[in-house]
Amino acid sequence: MKKTGVPTEITFQREWQANPTGKKIFYYNIKFDNGDKGYFSTNVNPQTKFTVGQSVDYTYEQDKNKDGTDKVDRYNKPVMKVDKYKEPFVAGGARKVMSKPHENRSIAASVALECSIDYLKDKQGITQEVIRLMSDFLYAYLIKDNICFVQEVDKWDSPEIQLSIQKQAALRRAVQSSALLDITSKEKLITVSDYYNEFINKKSNM
Repeated sequence: MKKTGVPTEITFQREWQANPTGKKIFYYNIKFDNGDKGYFSTNVNPQTKFTVGQSVDYTYEQDKNKDGTDKVDRYNKPVMKVDKYKEPFVAGGARKVMSKPHENRSIAASVALECSIDYLKDKQGITQEVIRLMSDFLYAYLIKDNICFVQEVDKWDSPEIQLSIQKQAALRRAVQSSALLDITSKEKLITVSDYYNEFINKKSNM
């Protein structure tokens, strides 16, 4: 199970070596701010997998015996195994890269701010608050009805990511043509952006 948490305590447990010339494995106990606790292993000491106070994605699962049964501790509680999360692999050995929702929202917010400044730069009486309100309006437009802003999707193959990129490009072009087309309202700006977005989408699907 993939989870996200902040390690609050990491303590050395033991080391293990299969034979005198074999590699050593070091075991550590770990606790997270969300209440999860378990152990992890590494081949370096001191360990470098986790850092106390630093948020991290990790896997959290019931440890198993060799026969497939659940491991339990001496108090008959499940033994939980922890490891640093790794993106899944796809066919051919290439690692599947997942796009994070917070990263996509950050990009959309940056584009919204950039477009707001470019659209308003030649107008009179513009204040920081006016730019902020315009940015909020354009940000809401950019993230509307796209799941890549609320959940992870494939960074390279997801149609949601491509649609997001197209929409941002269309908005930029609408801002660039605002003087040419006499775009005097944010509502008209969105209408033109949608028109450009439809054009881009049609050409990309030919």
